[in-house]
Amino acid sequence: MSDAETHLRFLEAEIQFNETLASALGKLQLIGTTLAQVDVAISRGELGAAVGILNGAEDALERLRGFDEIIVTGLMKEKARLLRKTLLETVERAWSGLVNADKDSGIVVIKKSTNGTPVSGCAYLAAADCR
Repeated sequence: MSDAETHLRFLEAEIQFNETLASALGKLQLIGTTLAQVDVAISRGELGAAVGILNGAEDALERLRGFDEIIVTGLMKEKARLLRKTLLETVERAWSGLVNADKDSGIVVIKKSTNGTPVSGCAYLAAADCR
């Protein structure tokens, strides 16, 4: 094999590596934006939407095979884990505000809203999908 052929193969491998890296970084950027959307949905009380968006982001992170060593990937996985925890805590708080069980009297009270804000049952039921 000549020097020119060796050089050509090296350049082709380098181009392939750069394209793969650029693709992975683009996906990480998109996942980062998606995680930010989860945070916004949680802050707006759109818990059902937050669960769906977070599930999508976590699935995308799982499909990023071979890039687990990149620090940003680890940070995004940690961010997703923390968002899942925040989401779960938010759902638990919402449910505790809606459902009150008095064990002594045997009475269970289920409210239709919290602090005058109507609650979409579907959103809270969907949010129960917290892993």
